[in-house]
Amino acid sequence: MTDIRPPGPCRLYAPGHAPHWIQARKSREDHGELPLAARLIEVTAEGFVTIDVDGHELHLWNHDPLRLAEAAGLAGGRVRYHPRWHLLYASGYLFCVAVPPDDHVPCQAPFPQ
Repeated sequence: MTDIRPPGPCRLYAPGHAPHWIQARKSREDHGELPLAARLIEVTAEGFVTIDVDGHELHLWNHDPLRLAEAAGLAGGRVRYHPRWHLLYASGYLFCVAVPPDDHVPCQAPFPQ
């Protein structure tokens, strides 16, 4: 796995912020609902993320869009989306996403540019 930038200083466990270890574990153990193959369409500097799942566009939000774009870029835009656990997988990295994208709170600490 090629490295991407490390996570920023935000450690808020809320939709679209740092994934919680319990959330990650439960998603791995969820054999009833597996992650869906998806393609990244767009990531904006404000954190809005658009993915395509079977021809349907989904709009999400993540607090670290540059890191998410780096990880998805390593996989040629291929990502996996786990709707039940609000997680996006890209190149072996895990991102929590807010659904709908406007359902999020700001980070507790600013990210360096």
